[in-house]
Amino acid sequence: KARHEVFHQEMYDETKELLELQHDSRQAIIENRFFLEYQPIISLKNEFLYGFEALLRWSHPTKGIIYPNKFLGVAKETGLITEIGRSVLHKACQQMSSWQSKYASAADLKITVNLSSQQIQGANFIDELDEVLMVSNLPGSCLQLEINETMLIDSESKTFDLFQQIESRGDRLNIDNFGTGYLSLQYLKRFPINSLKIDRSFTRGMLSDRENFEIVRMIVNLAKTLKIGIIAEGIENMKQLKVFKKMNCQLGQGYLFAEPLNAESAEIFIDR
Repeated sequence: KARHEVFHQEMYDETKELLELQHDSRQAIIENRFFLEYQPIISLKNEFLYGFEALLRWSHPTKGIIYPNKFLGVAKETGLITEIGRSVLHKACQQMSSWQSKYASAADLKITVNLSSQQIQGANFIDELDEVLMVSNLPGSCLQLEINETMLIDSESKTFDLFQQIESRGDRLNIDNFGTGYLSLQYLKRFPINSLKIDRSFTRGMLSDRENFEIVRMIVNLAKTLKIGIIAEGIENMKQLKVFKKMNCQLGQGYLFAEPLNAESAEIFIDR
Protein backbone atom coordinates (compact mmCIF):
# COMPACT_ATOMS: atom_id res chain seq x y z
CA LYS A 1 0.00 0.00 0.00
CA ALA A 2 1.23 3.47 -0.89
CA ARG A 3 4.39 2.00 -2.47
CA HIS A 4 5.77 1.42 -5.89
CA GLU A 5 8.85 -0.27 -7.32
CA VAL A 6 10.43 0.58 -10.63
CA PHE A 7 11.08 -2.42 -12.84
CA HIS A 8 14.69 -2.76 -13.97
CA GLN A 9 16.10 -4.85 -16.78
CA GLU A 10 18.45 -6.43 -14.23
CA MET A 11 15.39 -7.88 -12.45
CA TYR A 12 14.27 -9.61 -15.63
CA ASP A 13 17.78 -10.87 -16.37
CA GLU A 14 18.17 -12.33 -12.88
CA THR A 15 14.77 -14.05 -13.01
CA LYS A 16 15.47 -15.38 -16.48
CA GLU A 17 18.84 -16.77 -15.39
CA LEU A 18 17.26 -18.41 -12.35
CA LEU A 19 14.60 -20.13 -14.43
CA GLU A 20 17.24 -21.30 -16.91
CA LEU A 21 19.36 -22.76 -14.11
CA GLN A 22 16.34 -24.57 -12.70
CA HIS A 23 15.65 -26.16 -16.08
CA ASP A 24 19.29 -26.85 -16.94
CA SER A 25 20.12 -28.39 -13.56
CA ARG A 26 17.66 -31.22 -14.17
CA GLN A 27 19.23 -31.86 -17.56
CA ALA A 28 22.71 -31.66 -16.04
CA ILE A 29 21.91 -34.60 -13.76
CA ILE A 30 20.73 -36.67 -16.70
CA GLU A 31 23.82 -35.76 -18.75
CA ASN A 32 26.20 -36.20 -15.78
CA ARG A 33 27.55 -32.66 -16.09
CA PHE A 34 28.30 -32.25 -12.40
CA PHE A 35 31.89 -33.13 -11.51
CA LEU A 36 34.33 -32.84 -8.63
CA GLU A 37 37.58 -31.04 -7.98
CA TYR A 38 39.77 -31.83 -5.01
CA GLN A 39 41.50 -29.29 -2.78
CA PRO A 40 44.36 -30.68 -0.68
CA ILE A 41 44.14 -30.47 3.10
CA ILE A 42 47.58 -30.21 4.67
CA SER A 43 48.95 -31.04 8.11
CA LEU A 44 50.42 -27.75 9.35
CA LYS A 45 52.77 -29.57 11.69
CA ASN A 46 54.85 -31.19 8.93
CA GLU A 47 53.08 -29.97 5.75
CA PHE A 48 52.28 -33.55 4.73
CA LEU A 49 49.12 -34.29 2.75
CA TYR A 50 46.22 -35.14 5.08
CA GLY A 51 43.46 -35.52 2.50
CA PHE A 52 41.20 -33.66 0.07
CA GLU A 53 37.96 -31.73 0.17
CA ALA A 54 35.64 -32.70 -2.69
CA LEU A 55 34.27 -29.55 -4.35
CA LEU A 56 31.29 -29.63 -6.70
CA ARG A 57 31.39 -28.01 -10.14
CA TRP A 58 28.93 -27.84 -13.06
CA SER A 59 30.16 -28.03 -16.63
CA HIS A 60 27.42 -26.11 -18.46
CA PRO A 61 27.28 -26.56 -22.26
CA THR A 62 27.01 -22.79 -22.93
CA LYS A 63 27.91 -21.00 -19.68
CA GLY A 64 31.11 -22.95 -19.01
CA ILE A 65 32.09 -23.94 -15.47
CA ILE A 66 29.52 -22.85 -12.86
CA TYR A 67 30.47 -22.79 -9.18
CA PRO A 68 28.21 -23.86 -6.30
CA ASN A 69 27.39 -20.33 -5.11
CA LYS A 70 25.50 -19.88 -8.39
CA PHE A 71 23.42 -23.06 -8.43
CA LEU A 72 23.14 -24.63 -4.95
CA GLY A 73 20.31 -22.27 -4.00
CA VAL A 74 18.39 -23.38 -7.09
CA ALA A 75 19.13 -27.04 -6.34
CA LYS A 76 17.74 -26.65 -2.81
CA GLU A 77 14.58 -24.91 -4.03
CA THR A 78 13.87 -27.58 -6.64
CA GLY A 79 14.71 -30.50 -4.35
CA LEU A 80 17.52 -31.65 -6.64
CA ILE A 81 20.13 -31.06 -3.93
CA THR A 82 19.50 -34.50 -2.43
CA GLU A 83 20.16 -36.31 -5.70
CA ILE A 84 23.20 -34.15 -6.44
CA GLY A 85 24.53 -34.69 -2.93
CA ARG A 86 24.11 -38.46 -3.21
CA SER A 87 26.11 -38.41 -6.45
CA VAL A 88 28.87 -36.29 -4.90
CA LEU A 89 29.21 -38.66 -1.94
CA HIS A 90 29.41 -41.66 -4.25
CA LYS A 91 31.96 -40.11 -6.63
CA ALA A 92 34.18 -38.78 -3.83
CA CYS A 93 34.30 -42.11 -1.98
CA GLN A 94 34.96 -44.02 -5.19
CA GLN A 95 37.79 -41.67 -6.10
CA MET A 96 39.50 -41.90 -2.72
CA SER A 97 39.16 -45.67 -2.71
CA SER A 98 40.76 -45.75 -6.17
CA TRP A 99 43.68 -43.62 -4.98
CA GLN A 100 44.17 -45.83 -1.95
CA SER A 101 44.33 -48.90 -4.17
CA LYS A 102 46.84 -47.25 -6.48
CA TYR A 103 49.17 -45.48 -4.02
CA ALA A 104 50.49 -46.84 -0.73
CA SER A 105 50.95 -43.26 0.46
CA ALA A 106 47.18 -42.69 0.13
CA ALA A 107 46.21 -45.46 2.57
CA ASP A 108 45.27 -43.08 5.39
CA LEU A 109 44.17 -40.05 3.37
CA LYS A 110 40.74 -38.56 4.15
CA ILE A 111 38.09 -37.36 1.74
CA THR A 112 35.83 -34.55 2.94
CA VAL A 113 32.32 -34.18 1.54
CA ASN A 114 29.86 -31.35 2.24
CA LEU A 115 26.29 -32.32 3.11
CA SER A 116 23.09 -30.31 2.74
CA SER A 117 20.42 -30.31 5.43
CA GLN A 118 17.93 -31.90 3.00
CA GLN A 119 20.35 -34.71 2.26
CA ILE A 120 21.32 -35.53 5.83
CA GLN A 121 17.72 -35.37 7.08
CA GLY A 122 16.46 -37.72 4.38
CA ALA A 123 14.78 -40.86 5.69
CA ASN A 124 17.29 -43.17 3.99
CA PHE A 125 20.53 -41.23 4.54
CA ILE A 126 22.17 -43.79 6.84
CA ASP A 127 21.30 -46.63 4.46
CA GLU A 128 22.72 -44.61 1.56
CA LEU A 129 25.89 -43.91 3.55
CA ASP A 130 26.34 -47.60 4.33
CA GLU A 131 25.82 -48.51 0.69
CA VAL A 132 28.33 -45.92 -0.55
CA LEU A 133 31.03 -47.13 1.83
CA MET A 134 30.35 -50.77 0.96
CA VAL A 135 30.32 -50.26 -2.81
CA SER A 136 33.41 -48.03 -2.80
CA ASN A 137 35.20 -50.24 -0.25
CA LEU A 138 36.31 -47.10 1.58
CA PRO A 139 36.90 -47.35 5.35
CA GLY A 140 34.55 -45.11 7.32
CA SER A 141 37.57 -43.60 9.07
CA CYS A 142 38.67 -42.09 5.74
CA LEU A 143 35.42 -40.19 5.18
CA GLN A 144 34.77 -36.77 6.72
CA LEU A 145 31.33 -35.23 6.43
CA GLU A 146 31.02 -31.46 6.65
CA ILE A 147 27.87 -29.76 7.86
CA ASN A 148 27.00 -26.16 8.68
CA GLU A 149 26.04 -24.86 12.10
CA THR A 150 22.29 -24.67 11.44
CA MET A 151 22.09 -28.44 10.97
CA LEU A 152 22.84 -28.92 14.66
CA ILE A 153 20.00 -26.64 15.66
CA ASP A 154 17.31 -27.89 13.27
CA SER A 155 15.40 -30.96 14.53
CA GLU A 156 17.78 -31.32 17.47
CA SER A 157 16.75 -34.73 18.84
CA LYS A 158 16.56 -36.36 15.41
CA THR A 159 19.89 -34.83 14.40
CA PHE A 160 21.59 -36.05 17.56
CA ASP A 161 20.51 -39.66 16.93
CA LEU A 162 21.62 -39.37 13.31
CA PHE A 163 25.07 -38.05 14.20
CA GLN A 164 25.51 -40.83 16.74
CA GLN A 165 24.83 -43.37 14.01
CA ILE A 166 27.32 -41.67 11.72
CA GLU A 167 29.98 -41.66 14.43
CA SER A 168 29.40 -45.35 15.17
CA ARG A 169 30.39 -46.12 11.58
CA GLY A 170 33.75 -44.44 12.04
CA ASP A 171 32.92 -41.41 9.90
CA ARG A 172 34.03 -38.01 11.15
CA LEU A 173 31.82 -34.90 11.39
CA ASN A 174 33.20 -31.40 10.84
CA ILE A 175 31.46 -28.03 11.13
CA ASP A 176 32.17 -25.95 8.03
CA ASN A 177 32.49 -22.14 8.06
CA PHE A 178 32.47 -22.06 11.84
CA GLY A 179 31.83 -18.64 13.35
CA THR A 180 29.55 -17.38 10.58
CA GLY A 181 26.33 -18.78 12.08
CA TYR A 182 24.53 -18.65 15.41
CA LEU A 183 25.54 -21.92 17.03
CA SER A 184 25.27 -22.12 20.81
CA LEU A 185 28.32 -23.66 22.47
CA GLN A 186 26.11 -26.24 24.17
CA TYR A 187 25.68 -27.96 20.81
CA LEU A 188 29.42 -28.40 20.39
CA LYS A 189 29.59 -30.13 23.75
CA ARG A 190 26.62 -32.38 23.10
CA PHE A 191 27.12 -33.49 19.51
CA PRO A 192 29.94 -35.80 18.32
CA ILE A 193 31.86 -33.15 16.37
CA ASN A 194 35.44 -33.95 15.34
CA SER A 195 36.65 -30.66 13.87
CA LEU A 196 35.80 -27.00 13.37
CA LYS A 197 36.71 -25.29 10.11
CA ILE A 198 37.65 -21.61 10.33
CA ASP A 199 35.86 -19.72 7.58
CA ARG A 200 38.08 -18.17 4.91
CA SER A 201 36.60 -14.73 5.60
CA PHE A 202 38.27 -14.76 9.01
CA THR A 203 41.55 -16.05 7.59
CA ARG A 204 41.55 -13.37 4.90
CA GLY A 205 41.18 -10.51 7.33
CA MET A 206 43.06 -11.71 10.38
CA LEU A 207 46.36 -9.97 9.52
CA SER A 208 44.78 -6.57 8.92
CA ASP A 209 41.85 -6.62 11.34
CA ARG A 210 42.48 -7.15 15.05
CA GLU A 211 38.91 -8.29 15.61
CA ASN A 212 39.23 -11.00 12.96
CA PHE A 213 42.51 -12.12 14.50
CA GLU A 214 40.91 -12.45 17.93
CA ILE A 215 38.00 -14.43 16.47
CA VAL A 216 40.44 -16.85 14.86
CA ARG A 217 42.38 -17.23 18.09
CA MET A 218 39.15 -17.75 20.03
CA ILE A 219 38.01 -20.53 17.68
CA VAL A 220 41.39 -22.28 17.91
CA ASN A 221 41.38 -22.07 21.71
CA LEU A 222 37.78 -23.28 21.84
CA ALA A 223 38.67 -26.33 19.78
CA LYS A 224 41.61 -27.08 22.07
CA THR A 225 39.42 -26.79 25.15
CA LEU A 226 36.83 -29.17 23.68
CA LYS A 227 39.62 -31.48 22.46
CA ILE A 228 38.45 -31.40 18.85
CA GLY A 229 40.36 -30.68 15.65
CA ILE A 230 40.74 -27.36 13.88
CA ILE A 231 41.05 -26.70 10.14
CA ALA A 232 42.04 -23.30 8.76
CA GLU A 233 40.41 -22.52 5.42
CA GLY A 234 41.66 -20.02 2.83
CA ILE A 235 45.39 -19.91 3.66
CA GLU A 236 46.92 -17.89 0.83
CA ASN A 237 50.29 -16.62 2.07
CA MET A 238 53.20 -17.49 4.33
CA LYS A 239 52.26 -14.89 6.96
CA GLN A 240 48.88 -16.55 7.51
CA LEU A 241 50.52 -19.96 7.63
CA LYS A 242 53.05 -18.76 10.20
CA VAL A 243 50.26 -17.43 12.46
CA PHE A 244 48.29 -20.67 12.30
CA LYS A 245 51.40 -22.71 13.04
CA LYS A 246 52.13 -20.51 16.05
CA MET A 247 48.57 -21.14 17.26
CA ASN A 248 49.18 -24.89 16.84
CA CYS A 249 46.36 -25.19 14.33
CA GLN A 250 46.41 -28.77 13.05
CA LEU A 251 45.22 -28.63 9.45
CA GLY A 252 44.90 -26.09 6.66
CA GLN A 253 43.87 -25.66 3.07
CA GLY A 254 44.10 -22.83 0.59
CA TYR A 255 45.83 -21.53 -2.51
CA LEU A 256 49.19 -21.37 -0.72
CA PHE A 257 49.26 -25.17 -0.88
CA ALA A 258 47.15 -25.79 -3.99
CA GLU A 259 44.01 -24.64 -5.74
CA PRO A 260 41.24 -27.21 -6.32
CA LEU A 261 42.60 -29.92 -8.63
CA ASN A 262 41.08 -32.30 -11.11
CA ALA A 263 41.52 -36.01 -10.35
CA GLU A 264 44.63 -36.36 -12.52
CA SER A 265 46.40 -33.40 -10.91
CA ALA A 266 45.40 -34.64 -7.47
CA GLU A 267 47.12 -37.95 -8.25
CA ILE A 268 50.33 -36.08 -9.03
CA PHE A 269 49.97 -34.28 -5.69
CA ILE A 270 49.60 -37.63 -3.91
CA ASP A 271 52.56 -39.25 -5.69
CA ARG A 272 54.98 -36.36 -5.50
